[in-house]
Amino acid sequence: MSKKLDPRLSLKLSATAAAILQLISVSAWAQQSSSSSDSGIATINVTAQRIVQSLQDVPVSVTALSAGKLDDLRVISTVDIQQFTPGLTFATSAGEGHKANVVIRGVGLNSSSNLREANVGMYIDDIYVANTSGLTSSLFDMERVEILRGPQGTLYGNTVTGGLIHYISRKPTRQFESFAAVDIGSFNSRRIEAAVGGAIGGGAAARLSALVDQHDGFMSNSIGSARNSRDDRAVRGQILLEPSKGVSLLFRAYASDNSPNSGPGWKPRVAFLNTATGLGEAVVDGPCPAGCDSARNPVSIANGSIWSIASSGPSELRVKRSGGGLTATFELGSMTLTSVTDASKVFKHYKEDSSGAPGQSTYFETDIDAKQFQQEFRLTGGKRESLLWNAGIFYLKRDDLDFGGVDFSPAIGKGFFPATLNYKALDRKLLKSTSLSLFGQVEYALTKEVSVVAGARAYRQDEDTSNTSRLLRVATGVLDVGTPVTASVRSDDPSGKLGLNWRADKRTLIYGSISRGARPGFAQMSANPAAPALVLPELLTATELGIKKDFESMPLRVNASAYHYDYRNMQTNAFLGIASFQLNKDAVVTGGEIEVIAKPTSSLEFSANAGLLNGTVKNVQRRLPNAATAPEYRDTELHNAPRTTASIQGKYSWPMAGGNAYYVLSQTYRSSTFGELENNPVQKVEGYSLTNMRFGYSPNNGKWQAGLYVNNVFNKEYFTYTGFVSSIRIAQQFPGRPRWVGAFLNYTFD
Repeated sequence: MSKKLDPRLSLKLSATAAAILQLISVSAWAQQSSSSSDSGIATINVTAQRIVQSLQDVPVSVTALSAGKLDDLRVISTVDIQQFTPGLTFATSAGEGHKANVVIRGVGLNSSSNLREANVGMYIDDIYVANTSGLTSSLFDMERVEILRGPQGTLYGNTVTGGLIHYISRKPTRQFESFAAVDIGSFNSRRIEAAVGGAIGGGAAARLSALVDQHDGFMSNSIGSARNSRDDRAVRGQILLEPSKGVSLLFRAYASDNSPNSGPGWKPRVAFLNTATGLGEAVVDGPCPAGCDSARNPVSIANGSIWSIASSGPSELRVKRSGGGLTATFELGSMTLTSVTDASKVFKHYKEDSSGAPGQSTYFETDIDAKQFQQEFRLTGGKRESLLWNAGIFYLKRDDLDFGGVDFSPAIGKGFFPATLNYKALDRKLLKSTSLSLFGQVEYALTKEVSVVAGARAYRQDEDTSNTSRLLRVATGVLDVGTPVTASVRSDDPSGKLGLNWRADKRTLIYGSISRGARPGFAQMSANPAAPALVLPELLTATELGIKKDFESMPLRVNASAYHYDYRNMQTNAFLGIASFQLNKDAVVTGGEIEVIAKPTSSLEFSANAGLLNGTVKNVQRRLPNAATAPEYRDTELHNAPRTTASIQGKYSWPMAGGNAYYVLSQTYRSSTFGELENNPVQKVEGYSLTNMRFGYSPNNGKWQAGLYVNNVFNKEYFTYTGFVSSIRIAQQFPGRPRWVGAFLNYTFD
């Protein structure tokens, strides 16, 4: 499907490319004009292949954000990393603190279900997080974040067709470490982060980290409480024992309690279903235009800023996570055995006014109670110069309950229910699953310069589901209880990888690979009669070519990759009436990323990245629930997948008043995309660009650091996601944060 490039997008692309080229030329000039400088690009160690390696030695497209980088860019939540990672999108569908719908290179969970596993794996300290409810939360005491693009099923979980994000916290050491960080700013924000750690006797070490992160709602409400506030509290404790040489036991426990006021965390627009086209179109207010469904009654909604609403409905969200486990490592000669054990649970309560409109409306409520247990054994070995291998077994058990529904009392969705009747529709969904997989990967050097990679994962997953629907007729008090719908599904599609690496010289790695990712199928748990009973497994075949290059003649690093995805049976969301459901579609995705770091002098560092993507979903039915004409099918643009993501950051440091000062400036850009499969006009998320600044100072002894920051300097109005609920004629637009000004103070104790 041919498409013309938006002139604004072309301008942004040109500006981004020019900035990168200028960065490279400035870097080369600085190297030539300041040959006495001993500045260089720092080595970044990652565990992307389950062993510690330099980022430049890993034949995978990886973005690694160190603790210093996270601090410089003020990345304080799981969602913030998308602004500085090419090809990554967080399509958060209900405001801050809610479920994380993560998309990498156009591949991600597109589902309103609270029970489905994501096809972008979320890992915290080597622990796989199956239920991502509430995982748009605050980060604290971090060592780094690693983002891996492309299928990673050979070394990670069996659902990671799109890639994975690994959040890695600081670990205990025997050296005493302690710090406290305070951040205050706009909307009465106050963030306190602290950690203390060191030796505790008997050869053991411990670390205790804690966080309180709060702010008032940044969406004003003319008839109710402000929305999109934050109230995160978290604690993490770790104890490291080394009872003998080559044996390491890391015990951990963690808990968090997040209670943001986030629903509705969106700016509503009245919309209608155009029966002539089958697409949702926007109406601000007033009479129905030509083609409008006559059942739609206009609803007055506050205009003005995207951060202002008029909603008298409820707003409740609370997410509690807790768990603990043990990571044990045993050095067995040339091999290392790692055991990762963890048990956790998640509770979420959420209630929203689904229209965000004044007066009585349509309420949605859900409670999640999810438990998981995982056990993984990994064996790693080989000689680094000629052979590296990993082999292991992974077990995961889940037990999740989702109880919730919709209250139409009274309903404004008069195109779906009769205007004279009031209903409460309830669902009780149960999911029990176990999965067991065997995996392995080997990298073997054919010559000093050339090596091959081969890996595979075989697994079996058994999933049992049950869904019981209830319909309460409010006026009469009659409760109709449906017959439970049960299903059992077994999945066993393997994943695999073949790759070839060429070390052109000691500073250049060129790699190519063909990977196959598989995500299990599942039984549908939807009341919508249009929903298929079974959603098929999705299969993704990825072809990728990449280069990682450190220049010897100048302090410059360039990492780039290009890829093509043949995406079969993509599991995606459709929304007809009030009940969403999943279906399968085929798609094709082509794109690439580039990341550049340049350090002209010891005082000046630039970094830039850009991602380009072109994704097409095949043979999508137009939405025609009220039309008398036959369905029409067409190709659509891959949703939640901006064609362009780009950012550029610069940091300049200089001596000042017995210490050192620094200034960080960053610019990010994301092009437009659609929030859903059908590419409805009301679901379009317009592109936007953001500017952030940070100034800091610390004395020469490094005991403390203080400074100021401004995020979204120009107070840009932008949305991060848009959905369309056709039954109640509302487009839900989720705004990003407005301008945020603050000050910080970090103090390190002896």
